[in-house]
Amino acid sequence: MYKTQSFWPSRETIKRLACVTMVRDEEFFLELMLNHYSRMSNDVDFFIIDHASKVPVSDFIKEKINNIHCGRINVIRIPPIPFDDDYKSSSLSSLANMVVAAYDVVIVSDVDEIVIPIGGDLVDIAMRDGNGVIAPLGFEAIHHRSVEGEYRVEKSFTEQRRYGYFRAAESKPVIWKQPNTAGPGLHKSLEKFDFNENLILAHLRYIDYTRSRERIIHRQSVNFSMNQSNRGYGSYWGASVEAREAIFDKVMEASYSDTQYSIKDFTHRVRGSLTVQQGGYYGPDLSISSDFCDIHSVLSKNDII
Repeated sequence: MYKTQSFWPSRETIKRLACVTMVRDEEFFLELMLNHYSRMSNDVDFFIIDHASKVPVSDFIKEKINNIHCGRINVIRIPPIPFDDDYKSSSLSSLANMVVAAYDVVIVSDVDEIVIPIGGDLVDIAMRDGNGVIAPLGFEAIHHRSVEGEYRVEKSFTEQRRYGYFRAAESKPVIWKQPNTAGPGLHKSLEKFDFNENLILAHLRYIDYTRSRERIIHRQSVNFSMNQSNRGYGSYWGASVEAREAIFDKVMEASYSDTQYSIKDFTHRVRGSLTVQQGGYYGPDLSISSDFCDIHSVLSKNDII
């Protein structure tokens, strides 16, 4: 009897790095992401699902992104359907599973997240360490307004931001070297994954005070699908501006722990919480987090900033 094969029966990679994401009206974070990974590798391609942005992503790229060859940025535009986390994770998984056949490493993430290597090349570290699916250590980066200025997308993260805390909810399995399926919010993975201490997933929603305020207000007007509303996904989008702004005060008032210790302790705890959950997904205890820390000493090991 004939046995059917997957869409890609085998991987025959010819390029190093691809990034897959979905956006809607996220020009700031999109430009930041494109610039970041272009600094990380001279062999990177982008696959972007444009969820009916007011300014189409393809138009934005043509107008603003002059230093990246447009042929390396591939855009799929979809109609303005209500936002749904299940749909988003399914769409990104499908696109990433097509892409992973041709690339050594595929990063499947939200647009406000970037992977930063510690002391080495991003792709080399990902290829050397870990399973076919890897979760970098999630870091909630927060704008420390008393010592840091407005974030500039043309400059590197390492030059501009250093404060925040490690967080299990942002330690997502976003690096794929094999086919996989992501769970809602990209927090879970069908395939077993491990956490990599040499890679950081910087979450950027608080990276700039002014941008954060604008984004919170915009997201309060998002139209959710019935599935999204019934399951309670994304209820945090309805938080008030004042509630979200409290984090900017906390980072300025915090005492900072030793970063090396924070990484070691955080990694130990989050690895110990990894479990098999309903549907075969692996996931950690998302409530785990570290103390506030300054990661400049860690990221300063990078040759490329």
